[in-house]
Amino acid sequence: MSVEQALFYPLAILSTLGALGVVLAKNPLHGALWLVCSFFFLAAIYVVLGAHLVGILQIIVYAGAIMVLFLFVIMLLALSEADLGERKVTLFKILGGAAALSGIGIAARLVFAAPPQTALRPIPADFGTVAAVGRTLFTEFPLQFEAVSLLLLVAIAGAVVVAKARI
Repeated sequence: MSVEQALFYPLAILSTLGALGVVLAKNPLHGALWLVCSFFFLAAIYVVLGAHLVGILQIIVYAGAIMVLFLFVIMLLALSEADLGERKVTLFKILGGAAALSGIGIAARLVFAAPPQTALRPIPADFGTVAAVGRTLFTEFPLQFEAVSLLLLVAIAGAVVVAKARI
């Protein structure tokens, strides 16, 4: 077992446990903090796999900016325990649990039944660098890059309109 595998599996388990904490948390703020925990473990997985830029972007964008947005929404809604309702078992929860167990079973079967890989193709020397990512974004995906920037601009304008309507 390589060092990458020895680090990958514990980090993957911890990231999954963080995601379970998000789903099972009764308090929305605790769920958001579990999500930050899961994001950090996911960033560590990216770093272990050699994608340092993606790991750093995971922390800056998701654990930073997106989580601040989530926390603002949670504080804006000011949910109390009475607003969350009772925790009772319904048909949808039972079906959701069955679907989750089926998904875990299918994933386990795919992992354990897959033939071992013998030869991996070599990774380019500039893989994951800022220059390589920028070159890919601006040469192969310029339309998608501009669409995302337009979407962010519309989101900012929408946030200003919503904030102005509340004042």
